[in-house]
Amino acid sequence: MVTSAMVTSAMVTGDHDLGSRFGITMHQEFYQRGLDQMKQGNRAHALQEFDRALRINPQFAEAYYRRAQVRFDLGDRPGALADYTQALQLQPSPEAYLGRALVQLSTGEAAPAILDAETALKLQPNSASAANLLATAYRQMGNTIRAIAAYKQAATLYIEQKDKPSGQRCLENIEQLQAMQRSAAEQKPIASAQQFLQYATEKLNKGQYRSALEDFNWAIQVDPQNATAYSQRALVQMKLGYLKEAMQDLSNALRLNPQDLQIWLNRGQVRIHLRDALGAIEDFNQALQSTDLATATRAKLYVQRGHAYRQLKQDRQAIDDYCHALQLQPHDPELYCTCADARSELGDPVGAIQDYQKAANLWLNQGNWQQYQTTLNRVQGIQASLPVATDFTATTEFSTNTASHTNPPNELRSQLLRLVGGNQFLAERLLNLARQKHPQQSEEWYLRKVILDVEADRQ
Repeated sequence: MVTSAMVTSAMVTGDHDLGSRFGITMHQEFYQRGLDQMKQGNRAHALQEFDRALRINPQFAEAYYRRAQVRFDLGDRPGALADYTQALQLQPSPEAYLGRALVQLSTGEAAPAILDAETALKLQPNSASAANLLATAYRQMGNTIRAIAAYKQAATLYIEQKDKPSGQRCLENIEQLQAMQRSAAEQKPIASAQQFLQYATEKLNKGQYRSALEDFNWAIQVDPQNATAYSQRALVQMKLGYLKEAMQDLSNALRLNPQDLQIWLNRGQVRIHLRDALGAIEDFNQALQSTDLATATRAKLYVQRGHAYRQLKQDRQAIDDYCHALQLQPHDPELYCTCADARSELGDPVGAIQDYQKAANLWLNQGNWQQYQTTLNRVQGIQASLPVATDFTATTEFSTNTASHTNPPNELRSQLLRLVGGNQFLAERLLNLARQKHPQQSEEWYLRKVILDVEADRQ
């Protein structure tokens, strides 16, 4: 005989099989209890019921969504964010995107809030709440123009849905932002577009992207035919994640000045971010046709085109471009590392090790010990994966002339190799540096000197 106590016990302990035999969907029961507690304002109790529902059915998207609401109300922002994310993974919905956007905005993360609010609007174009939250996020980021546009959209939707108070609040926000624009215009000193462009570029170079965006906006208002302003503003848009806006700015810039090769380069970079590798290659090819390119610009174009080829999994073409760039800039350690990465993906460990070793040498000469050590770790990682140990020093510029040095004590050399992770290239490089700095010493002296220096650096 089945008793109510047995059913209750099954629900509390999570005995799902027993509950199923009684025709009871326990997670739904706990979920309903949680909703009832939410309506009564008992958030702590609601949280417990949703916890029980999710212990029984961890794939219950709606329970995650409701628990996220409760956690947000209780001030648990990280918990709410995690629950909204889990709900979206299980069952994407405009409500969950909007909820997560609200949590992100409350923690000052306006950029991801904008992305979620925009997604909610795509899924539910008549969502006035999503448009309103989007406007608030833009306002928090200091993007007055987009905030006004979003508030206008929200006001229209609210009024269409007979929610005049909310629509009125949006209109008031628009008036406030427009007043701020007028005030800023009055306080802005009279300046040329070139001066605005200079201010904005300085901020861009310092990483002050939001402030730079405002100045680029002013520069374009002063001179809407300034191709450089559009091109530079596109870089800011890209840094802030506004890729569609960046593409629009670059298209405007090319319409005004199709001869500016930097614009082609910039648009190619944005296309890489948009995963449009073929389009990016077309833009880089267009720029590379010029015979008047500065060496640094031509090298950058080869590097960027190489990145596009790698996005297409065409590693051989990528390596060719990286090698062209290295011919132009042979002292760039990062470029050697990039080329080594591509060689490794192509299945060329020997070539990868040689490029990494060249990069390590350049880092060492620059005094950048951290990058030097990181690059050596990559070399050791590849060496460890090879079936047979290979002496790569014979193929590098650092191979030693055995006739010019006496045989060092084997014990000291073994100790040095252990200290540098078995990397013969590094050992010989350090010894050569010691020989150059302290000429006419014995080989044993050089070994002991390098061993002491390496041990001191690691302390």
